[in-house]
Amino acid sequence: MNFKKSSMNILLFVNTPAQVHEFKYVAQTLETRGHKVMILARDYECTLDLLDACGLRYEVYGKAQKRGFRRALELIPCVRKAHRLAGDFRPGILVGTGIIEAYTSILFRKPCIVFTDNDMGVSLEQFLFKPFVKTIYTPSCFRKDLGRKHIRYNGFKELAYLHPDYFQPDASIYNLLGINSGDRYVILRLNPLDAFHDIGIKGFSSKDRLRLVQALEPHARVFISSEAKPEPGLEKYTIGIPRHKIHDAEYYAGLLVTDAQTMATEAAILGTPVVRCNSFVGDNDLGNMVELEEKYQLIFNYSDPNQAIAKAVELIKQPDLKQQWQEKRQALLADKIDVLKFMVETIEGYAAKANRK
Repeated sequence: MNFKKSSMNILLFVNTPAQVHEFKYVAQTLETRGHKVMILARDYECTLDLLDACGLRYEVYGKAQKRGFRRALELIPCVRKAHRLAGDFRPGILVGTGIIEAYTSILFRKPCIVFTDNDMGVSLEQFLFKPFVKTIYTPSCFRKDLGRKHIRYNGFKELAYLHPDYFQPDASIYNLLGINSGDRYVILRLNPLDAFHDIGIKGFSSKDRLRLVQALEPHARVFISSEAKPEPGLEKYTIGIPRHKIHDAEYYAGLLVTDAQTMATEAAILGTPVVRCNSFVGDNDLGNMVELEEKYQLIFNYSDPNQAIAKAVELIKQPDLKQQWQEKRQALLADKIDVLKFMVETIEGYAAKANRK
């Protein structure tokens, strides 16, 4: 990347733990290239802890609400606080993933660009913020057409932080997990499914989770990653590692079983077999999940928990599974662009235009 001569003020919104990872190298790279970056964060799950672990400076503009009605009521106060916090910063461009940043851009009268990959239940969100953003960037596998503001790129957002050029796994994760180096283990990523776009979606039930552990435990050590309190009897399986080490755990895992989205994509990109099960799966499933299954054979998607459990047991019994998946991973990496470079250069391009006005 060539350095830009002029410094620009870039306001970056981080609303979820996944977005910390998505934007952490973007923020660091932009600052390295001479720009000023201000991060506004939402207090949601472990978002602030991850920002601290990454050494990123930020201001908190709001706290996530669990109920949809309360979330709607918080929209205007959050926008006002975001505008107040960044007033002296005077951003030239706002960058994020959705509604708060789009509405805040109206108050600043500056362009806003959005990076998203959620093409399920996206209609309402797009209706709310699409008129106020300059451009919406999505992976090429995004299944909806968002019109003239929509630009696709040949990659996954997770490659902005998990491409081997930027992420090197740390084998000390075995010590943190309390197991011997090379021991086989499985991660169960269980989702509370309480996000706005998860309304009405079902994943593994409490009984399914118990059956999963019982089915997999004879073949590998089982660890559970979940933001919700585990079911009685499953507390001892909780993965006790720092939040920012989860990608190391994903990389060395023999299998990931999940009813979530982001960690499914992350593990697949890292070359770990994935079994995913929730009611998103079907004819209108997320585009990245479909591509990872049909084009790269890195993931198995099910809406039936019984089928998912059976496939998980089938996979974990295969001794050469990881080698097969690492070969598939290389095929994916060869196909995709440098997403971090794309994001940085895209932001710089819009910021430069804004500065000339």
